[in-house]
Amino acid sequence: MSNKKYKPSFLRQLPSIVWSVLASFFGVQSEKNYRKDFSQFDSILPFVLVGLFMLIAFVLFVIALVNLAT
Repeated sequence: MSNKKYKPSFLRQLPSIVWSVLASFFGVQSEKNYRKDFSQFDSILPFVLVGLFMLIAFVLFVIALVNLAT
């Protein structure tokens, strides 16, 4: 039997990561949720990757919206 704590895979945690990043974008992430999110992973890399992807998607959305308006 192993003493390691079970940590779900990245794909299983993706919805939780997305919600966490969205909450952080809007500045409504609680300290409790912040600690819980970062205790589930050994690295912040999943949050950084999802955040960068969401930032790029947002910028492209704004560019497309401006192009449609002009």
